[in-house]
Amino acid sequence: MQEAIIIILFLSALAYLGNIVYKQTKADTGCSKNCGCDSPVSNLKKVKNR
Repeated sequence: MQEAIIIILFLSALAYLGNIVYKQTKADTGCSKNCGCDSPVSNLKKVKNR
């Protein structure tokens, strides 16, 4: 029973870390999060939206 709880906690932690990495690599801007910098990617999207 204790092993099952440990395995569930370990898999939950892996899923959490995987989610963080996925969100960082999936970002729409040149930065990992919307940091406010003027990256070329964000400037291009601003021009396309006009």
